[in-house]
Amino acid sequence: MTTMKINSPLSIKTHQVTLIKPDGEKVILAIANGINLPLSCNAGICVTCAAKLLEGTIIHDHTFLKPEEEAAGFLLTCRTFVTSDCVILTHQEDALLDF
Repeated sequence: MTTMKINSPLSIKTHQVTLIKPDGEKVILAIANGINLPLSCNAGICVTCAAKLLEGTIIHDHTFLKPEEEAAGFLLTCRTFVTSDCVILTHQEDALLDF
């Protein structure tokens, strides 16, 4: 589990985001906002970056996910903005495809 603070481009507030990989490994901090996650298209259409919101609030910046998938907590990390402190389960591409 990795916890970090992320500055949301939607506000001047900094939010604490906890990222959890299913296998328990820590997420390597590297890319934008210091987070290295699965990524491919960076446009919200390939689902490589699928994750699941466990706690907190977000804004989806895409139209790819179905309303029922969003209601179940799925999100695409490449096109999602946090609006509060969050806990996000990463590496959920298979879970989304099986939903």
